[in-house]
Amino acid sequence: MTDRDTGFAEQFARCLQEAEREFGDDAALRPSCLARAARDVLPVAGVGLGLARDGEQIPLGASDGVAALAERLQYTLGDGPGWESTRNGQPLAADHEAIHRRWSVFADQLFARTPYRAVLSLPLPAFPDRLFGADLYLTDETALATVPFADVATTMELLVAGLRPASDTDLLASPAAAARHTVWVAAGMTMGRHALDGRDALDLLRAHSIAHDLVLDELARRIVAREIDVPALEEAVDGD
Repeated sequence: MTDRDTGFAEQFARCLQEAEREFGDDAALRPSCLARAARDVLPVAGVGLGLARDGEQIPLGASDGVAALAERLQYTLGDGPGWESTRNGQPLAADHEAIHRRWSVFADQLFARTPYRAVLSLPLPAFPDRLFGADLYLTDETALATVPFADVATTMELLVAGLRPASDTDLLASPAAAARHTVWVAAGMTMGRHALDGRDALDLLRAHSIAHDLVLDELARRIVAREIDVPALEEAVDGD
């Protein structure tokens, strides 16, 4: 590691300590602490971290509430730059036009509900059977061309080092991942009432979320709390 890399790593460590003071040192909150540290050492507006698992990218944590919303929007729609990056195992950079062209529904939600106008998505292989992903969000799309990629590469190495010791139990206990568990419960309820397989049940939930301008987490919470009737889902989607 060069002197420059060492200095950058020390800066990241200081930012991580500050994040841990704010978020707490619970292992389940480590992804959010790491995301906050990454945001603070890079010229980006927000950072989200996810875990690729069973064909899904499970949001694990985010640097702040706005980044968390952007990650939830991708999960709600089941697609987006982060999902594509981890599926293909390749970095992906997208400005305002590219986001709108490639993921138009996600773009409409992202641009209406956050100040983000560009994203750099990067796969983070930690183990042969575990792939993390990082989404770096920018409010100025012109800044995408000037992101210091040496600093980004060092930050990604530090993120992998920080995530690697975490067990699946700790990772899936994070608040963001716990919300995904509620989605799985709601999907299971939908499967039983509509005689659907898991994928079709999740597609139905996502369609209802989009039709009613809800993030998937909130719809799932309402279903599990019996605030929304599962049998009415399909009718509500078809009627829009």
